[in-house]
Amino acid sequence: MDNNDNRSGGGAMPGGVNNIDGINRTNFGGAPSVPEQNPSVETNQTPTPSVPVEDLNSVPRDDFKSPSEMPKKSHKGIIVLAVLLILVGASAIIFSIFGEQILGLNKVEPTPVIDPTPEPEPISKDYGKELNMSFLKVEQDKKNVIYSPLSIKYALNLLDEGASGETKTQIEEVLGNTELTGYQNVEDKLSLANSVFIKNDFKEFVLPNYIDTVTEKYDAEILFSDFADASEIDSWIDQKTFGLIKNSGVKIGPDTVMALVNALAIQLDWKLKFEAESTSGRDFNYVDGTKDEVTMMTRSFTGDGARLYDADGVKAVAMDLEEVAGTGLEFVAIMPEEDLDGYVEELDEKALDTVLDGLVAVDEYSSAPKDAQTVKPIEKLDYLIVDIPKFKFDYELEEFGKKLESLGIKDAFNAEKADFSGISEEEKLYVSQAIHKANIDFSEDGIKAAAITIFVMDKNAAIAEPDDDQPVVKTITFDKPFMFVIRDKNTGEKWFVGTVYEPNKWADDKSEYQG
Repeated sequence: MDNNDNRSGGGAMPGGVNNIDGINRTNFGGAPSVPEQNPSVETNQTPTPSVPVEDLNSVPRDDFKSPSEMPKKSHKGIIVLAVLLILVGASAIIFSIFGEQILGLNKVEPTPVIDPTPEPEPISKDYGKELNMSFLKVEQDKKNVIYSPLSIKYALNLLDEGASGETKTQIEEVLGNTELTGYQNVEDKLSLANSVFIKNDFKEFVLPNYIDTVTEKYDAEILFSDFADASEIDSWIDQKTFGLIKNSGVKIGPDTVMALVNALAIQLDWKLKFEAESTSGRDFNYVDGTKDEVTMMTRSFTGDGARLYDADGVKAVAMDLEEVAGTGLEFVAIMPEEDLDGYVEELDEKALDTVLDGLVAVDEYSSAPKDAQTVKPIEKLDYLIVDIPKFKFDYELEEFGKKLESLGIKDAFNAEKADFSGISEEEKLYVSQAIHKANIDFSEDGIKAAAITIFVMDKNAAIAEPDDDQPVVKTITFDKPFMFVIRDKNTGEKWFVGTVYEPNKWADDKSEYQG
């Protein structure tokens, strides 16, 4: 604090009081200065207003000798009181500023206001319009189903590369933003192939940029045909699917000029095979409430070769297939406690991935009790016994084009609205036929499965407006049938999705095991 008085000039007063005709201000907020009565008193403090100048000048100093004759408030008392008030005020100001340091206290920070709304978790996967699961929901019969989301995605990408305008927008809304996984073909084990068949007299109308794009991005083969029939397409598919699919089902019309084709197949052994000696006839509960013996395979697993999920009323077992060329696929069987129709109806891709991502490995092997049919999942398991029926069937997604329309891909199938100017600027094209077929053979040794997706393209022909009504969605009911997914463990790419309602009957197979 500054101890120097801040005074302006003025006449002297009796008793040493200066500057009466003008009031000095100190550094404390502009308060009046204290008239000097005693040099020993600090005068840089702020006093209360003093006795008016005219009253002091009119009273002789000798009259102050008698207390009874003094004014009601002595000048000295006023000064003392003012000094005390100033000291108290200054102390309060100093303590408010430096009190925490003086007392050694930490300043208490105000409690921050917390936004009660949590930040949304980032979405790590783009699910598009649930393409992987959509076809499982819309199939109308209680029967074995299999299809390949991966094959459908590849064929749609071939179509998308040639689409423009609203047609392209609709396709990409269904595909989403996920990137396709590339795979290395392995002889007799793993096959994924794309091709574009072009009619001989139409090749001059196909833009070179489209040809370059599909060959560079999807390694598509460009093949030319007279399109007298579908034999050349069938032969290519037979080769690319290891002979598992021989008939494409393509119908060639007079205006057919192109076919965009994807084919994929696997012939993979289990990492740990089932023993034929453990296969037997076991009861299976059908959707009509009846039971019958089916060909049931049995195997005990430790942590190697299988994983388990058991939560929220869903049991799932994942079994590894052999790894080839760095690709590791697994078969996942999923069986909810509730009926499958209710489960599938509510199942979306994120919920499915919750099951798939929640699979836990079995830690180590120990001998299973003889009567053990299931193993309740706990944090650590010694072993896992899996009983699962054999099955083998073919399947085709009926009215595949209408199912794609129901997802939002409408214009591609409309001769008037379709825009494939990325393929040809001179000829107007549209998709006249959409085909998706798949099959599976699930046995003790492993899995054989194949799928094809084909978009046949015609020119210069009109077709009826597509039916905008959604296809009737029937629920899928079952007792203990199950759904399955065959996927890439590393990328999550789903090669196949399906359901099993009718496994192999033991009456048809038992001769193979008793011979």
